[in-house]
Amino acid sequence: GERLNGAPIGVFDSGVGGLTVAAQILRKLPSESVLYLADTVHVPYGERPLDEIRSFALDITGFLRSMGSKMVVMACNMSSAVALGAAREAFPDTPVLGVIAPGSRAAVRLAGDRPVGVLATTGTVSSHAYSAAVAAARPGTAVFEQACPRFVPLVENGDAESPEAYEAAREYVQPLLREGVGTLILGCTHYPFLCPLIQEVAGP
Repeated sequence: GERLNGAPIGVFDSGVGGLTVAAQILRKLPSESVLYLADTVHVPYGERPLDEIRSFALDITGFLRSMGSKMVVMACNMSSAVALGAAREAFPDTPVLGVIAPGSRAAVRLAGDRPVGVLATTGTVSSHAYSAAVAAARPGTAVFEQACPRFVPLVENGDAESPEAYEAAREYVQPLLREGVGTLILGCTHYPFLCPLIQEVAGP
């Protein structure tokens, strides 16, 4: 109906990271509008229990729906990892999308026959959601996941270009390079803000 077509796409994340996803949505779909919620009360999500993240994600999805969103995008890897199925069950009349499966499909296309590396929060790594998604996209592909607890606070504090951020990038990326990965997945929507440093450490 008319109201549905004019309704916004709801997008949420734990903080500013999901704005990278919102920007891509608006670039691809310029006639759409986005309703964005940053859960800055609970950021960072990375070290929190997974059932707590699930509860936050379901509450926020319900809120965005109540505000008239025609669909909800979990622009948050942890929410996508632990709450996507539950949200689809809880809100069967609202499309709910996550970010893990699309990223994994793109990564295996680019990796060739080499392993895939994942930089993510501690919670996303412990969920093994990327390993499962990569296996679904291309069975048998080796996956190496690296928890990066220092990254989100650096981005949220505006320190994405600091010497400390460069040191963190070296600490987290080098073990994956030693495994011979062909692709690095930035498994948290905050990490694109660190992309120049990560690229510098990772090389071409």
